[in-house]
Amino acid sequence: MSSVWGFALSFITISIIIYYLYLTRTKSIEETKKWKKASFISGAILFLIAHSTSLALHKI
Repeated sequence: MSSVWGFALSFITISIIIYYLYLTRTKSIEETKKWKKASFISGAILFLIAHSTSLALHKI
């Protein structure tokens, strides 16, 4: 069960990162500079949250 949660969380994280990358491609150049920093930081945070959650679920 915990592996299913870990897979789901990583899938959600990857899809969110892809969505942010898609947003940075479609925005204008000036907006893209702002969005790249924000999307990279939030993507990294979401990845860490998903990874730590899956690790915690594995220990249960």
